[in-house]
Amino acid sequence: MLTEKDHTAFHEQFVTSKGDGSLQVQPHASMFTPVYEELGNRDSKIVGVISSVIAFDAFMADLLPDKVRGIYSVMKNTCGQQ
Repeated sequence: MLTEKDHTAFHEQFVTSKGDGSLQVQPHASMFTPVYEELGNRDSKIVGVISSVIAFDAFMADLLPDKVRGIYSVMKNTCGQQ
């Protein structure tokens, strides 16, 4: 488990520009999946959960050339929201 200090240090290594670097605005996604007692049998008892948190800034750092000063993204989900 990361402490708040460790979490901040992790994100700070990806900061390449000025701005609000508070943890409240850092983009994250959480994913969870069940672990079943019998492999491949979704009707068997759930015996655990695998969880993961993905920090998007880790993947976005240094992705664009230095002269680019912003990027817009349009996201759409399976419910037709944009």
